[in-house]
Amino acid sequence: MGKIGKLKKALINALPAREGLPPENGYLPPRPIGAIEERMSQRPPFDTGRIRRFDTGYLRWKRRLDRIAAVPIALALTPVIAVLWLLVKATSKGPGFYTQFRLGRHGVPFRIIKLRTMQPDAERGLGAVWSSDSDPRATKLGRFLRRTHLDELPQIFNVLRGEMCFVGPRPERPEIAEQLAKLVPCYLDRLLVTPGITGMAQLHLRADRTVECVFRKLGFDFTYIERASLRLDLVVCVATICKTIPWIGPRWSVRISGSAEFIRAAGEAGARVKQESAEEIHEYERWTPLAVKR
Repeated sequence: MGKIGKLKKALINALPAREGLPPENGYLPPRPIGAIEERMSQRPPFDTGRIRRFDTGYLRWKRRLDRIAAVPIALALTPVIAVLWLLVKATSKGPGFYTQFRLGRHGVPFRIIKLRTMQPDAERGLGAVWSSDSDPRATKLGRFLRRTHLDELPQIFNVLRGEMCFVGPRPERPEIAEQLAKLVPCYLDRLLVTPGITGMAQLHLRADRTVECVFRKLGFDFTYIERASLRLDLVVCVATICKTIPWIGPRWSVRISGSAEFIRAAGEAGARVKQESAEEIHEYERWTPLAVKR
């Protein structure tokens, strides 16, 4: 089997199974996880002013637009993904792709697909935990892929399947989302929209390390949901491309997407999230996950 055939087989194996296959084939029923579904039905969405427009206007047809745009982009990125897949395979043992269950719109779980950046079985004995910048489980190539976010490129296939959009809140692990929902009452409201590969929160904030970081990120997520537009999505996408450029990229990405008014509104929304979660502050020290990203 040639290199292209091996890549095709690896990609097919990495993508989620179709509906109707038995659980032993890795199929997870496409419905919200029980505890998350129950919590989402118990309270109204967090209100940042106009966030209740989440299912109207631009956000209503955004996923269809993204799926159409993803077709030529996927064709253009496939050679790049193929080269990176070969490098991952050549520099470390294990599969080139890595999949993980994440929560999509309305809490529906799906398999996110990425290039593997860590050693196989990296979560053995740890479970679902947050990542750190200098995670010792990452491979040498994996550190570069994570720093430049090139490991995220295969998620274009999740966009093609309608599971993700280009811009939106980052999808979280079900295990971590359930724990966060206990500490942050409005956390699951971010599941009202389709998650994205990139977003304002990802451009301006570092990866989550504490619940305080989650408050700030939720402020950005809710402000984006409130103000989502084609223009904003294009700005975020251009800034994300700039961020992949070593050294100068991150600085320019913040300049391009750094609307002072948006950042101020996101900060205010994050403060309201924190105030709403005041009763759970005492739980911070009892819940400290470290790594999710692989």
